[in-house]
Amino acid sequence: STATFVTNYLPIMLFPVLYAIAKVVTKAPLVKPGEMDFDSGVAEIEAITHDDPPSKNWMEAVWMWL
Repeated sequence: STATFVTNYLPIMLFPVLYAIAKVVTKAPLVKPGEMDFDSGVAEIEAITHDDPPSKNWMEAVWMWL
């Protein structure tokens, strides 16, 4: 049907247009893969989002609570 066609293929056609508009508006340069930084700030994020594993039994839960 037409609705399914538009829903499936419109994003494929619209993405390059929106990407180009965003690059022009923000004037952000392309970053080469070798220049990308994936390491800075990881320790802080890990410290904030670290969750302790759940207690295995009630005795361990009491011990961790103390």
